[in-house]
Amino acid sequence: MPTADLVLAELEHVYDPEVDEPVTEMGFIREVEVAGSDVVVHMQLPQYFCAPNFTYLMVDDVRRAAEKVVGPGHVRINLDGHFEADKINAAMSEG
Repeated sequence: MPTADLVLAELEHVYDPEVDEPVTEMGFIREVEVAGSDVVVHMQLPQYFCAPNFTYLMVDDVRRAAEKVVGPGHVRINLDGHFEADKINAAMSEG
């Protein structure tokens, strides 16, 4: 059964493409919720206007990393506090 710790361990391999640091060390992962085989990762970047292309890449990388633990279709990413959060969250939901 997946745990938040297992997901976080996998997320340590996801790097911010601009500064080449793990998103976990930069504090971008606010919370990981696990309910059975489903995972919700809550993310927030340090600025409202972080570049949307890099933000999309990071969110997608986080989704893919979490899916390594629980499998495709069982991960939802909630990006908060970004001017394109609604669009990016919708794109992640659509796969």
